[in-house]
Amino acid sequence: MADLVMEIERLRAEIARLDSYREMIESAPDLVMRFSGEGRVLFANPAVEGLTGLRPEMTLGLTPREVGFPEDDSERIRQAVSEVAATGRGVLEEVSLYTLQGEVVLQFRFALQRDAHGHGVAVLGFARDITKEKRLERSHRLAQEQAKNALRQYEKNLAEARAEAQK
Repeated sequence: MADLVMEIERLRAEIARLDSYREMIESAPDLVMRFSGEGRVLFANPAVEGLTGLRPEMTLGLTPREVGFPEDDSERIRQAVSEVAATGRGVLEEVSLYTLQGEVVLQFRFALQRDAHGHGVAVLGFARDITKEKRLERSHRLAQEQAKNALRQYEKNLAEARAEAQK
């Protein structure tokens, strides 16, 4: 009887631990997905709904294209998943997703999910929204280009003024 009570307590603790993991994944603001080796969605956390409008369970079995990623980005996701499944090495990839709020740029980190024996069982994708960073980078590049153009124009005007002054 004592063994049964101990086993029940061990199972309760294991269930609580698993619930804690589930709550962490479901509460994460970043997108968490699990892909089969063929690139089909096996799991998506609730963040997928905010990006695609699809409830997580609606994405099961879909390809990235069917989830809503553009064709070229879907292919890059598929290739990354395939590479991770084949090599076990992580891959970092940037992809776009077009939403009702406009374009969202996601940085996906793909990693192999291993079982207790170390065998690959799926590919995990962790994606964070880097849209703001990308916009800042573009603004910074534009400002740099404008500054270079202004400097070139200043130097040209200065050279013309010096030439005119020497006449």
